[in-house]
Amino acid sequence: ETQIISNAHDAGLHCLSWNPLADYLIATGSEDKTVALWDLRNLDGKLFSFEHLKPVTCACWSPQNETILASASLDRRVVLWDLSKVSADDSGGSPGPMQFEVGDDGRPELQFIHGGHTDAVRDLAWNPVDGWLMASIADNCSIHVWKPAKKRIEKQKKNKK
Repeated sequence: ETQIISNAHDAGLHCLSWNPLADYLIATGSEDKTVALWDLRNLDGKLFSFEHLKPVTCACWSPQNETILASASLDRRVVLWDLSKVSADDSGGSPGPMQFEVGDDGRPELQFIHGGHTDAVRDLAWNPVDGWLMASIADNCSIHVWKPAKKRIEKQKKNKK
């Protein structure tokens, strides 16, 4: 049976990522500058959305951490979000990665911003063996291979135990 979500975003969709560890969760990225999270068991509406400053070009779930989602955008940033930090009361969207500092009480789901690119980020990938090693590419023909700050990784590992 085909399930259709009409008007999933306010502008064209650019990407979709299926959570490899929770097969009922997908993330979509759009020209409307948002990443939307969807639970396929109930498609009445999106679970949550995260905002970038410019259109989202890529969204990708961590292959080893069920609650970690990365998103990339024309705003030159790759952002790591932790869904386990989203408040149950929070049915709205995030005000975006540039409005708060990482770990700010305003948006605890914002875990890390890779801001090293100097041009629009077009794609990203997680290393399947090292769960925190990532690569991202940008319009200026650059490839960045990187990890979040060590203190972020250690904090995440502690929270998982």
